[in-house]
Amino acid sequence: MTAVALFKRLRASEHWLQWLARELGKARGWDLPTGNSGFRAMDATVVSEPGSTGTDWRLHYSLNLADLQCGFFEITDVTDGETWRRVPVSPGDVLLGDRIYGTPTGIAHLLRSRGDVTVRVNHNALPLFEAEGMHFPLFRRFRTLHVGKAQQWNTFAVHDGVPLRGRLVAVKRTAEATRRARKRMQSRHFPP
Repeated sequence: MTAVALFKRLRASEHWLQWLARELGKARGWDLPTGNSGFRAMDATVVSEPGSTGTDWRLHYSLNLADLQCGFFEITDVTDGETWRRVPVSPGDVLLGDRIYGTPTGIAHLLRSRGDVTVRVNHNALPLFEAEGMHFPLFRRFRTLHVGKAQQWNTFAVHDGVPLRGRLVAVKRTAEATRRARKRMQSRHFPP
């Protein structure tokens, strides 16, 4: 199969991806409702051609968390990164994403569309501020956390001079969970 043929099949695979998500849920015994709840998880993965030495395309995919149906997908080349700006948003939607989606530009896109966002914080890409406009002392505040007990703070980010109000929620991991997470991160960045 040629790269172009594979690309065309992937672009036309929305119904297959929806069916696959539902069947995986059924296989796990989940009783999934139908319909659109507005709660979606967003991520992307890479697609490589047979024999390729790297990434050829990127599949951007959102999953409706109520029924595990595909809420959106797009296939792009490798130059198009992960961002909320490519995702259609309706008023009231709540999108969940990992650190790469945590940027002021992407969050502003969701808020302009009257959606909400839950995202892991990347302190380098998403500077947070306190009500007085001072940088939020992320690591100093995190030192006060206790294992298993959530703490929250009102914070905001800034995009084009406009404050993006939000809430930071944090929970301290156990020592074992922290060790496993560090080991996973090290194995990704320093393969044997």
